[in-house]
Amino acid sequence: MGTGNKLDPSGFICADIYETSVCPLAKAMRKLLKEAGVKGLKVVYSKEPPVQAKDGDGNFLLGSVSFVPGAAGLVIAKEAISELLKK
Repeated sequence: MGTGNKLDPSGFICADIYETSVCPLAKAMRKLLKEAGVKGLKVVYSKEPPVQAKDGDGNFLLGSVSFVPGAAGLVIAKEAISELLKK
């Protein structure tokens, strides 16, 4: 799910979307998936609360540290390979 404003690449875990918490993007997706009748979807997310960074005018900033999205990608790649090897 969301990697924006996360700093800890070791905090990403794979779970069903309906078991996620903390992630604002996962919350929005759960609502849409529930409305669409989707019963389950494997995702990668982090329980780390997003950093609340602000610019000089007091506006909240959304960004990613360069290595965090890549780390989340490696977690989902590992999960995909594991699922393929089971079949």
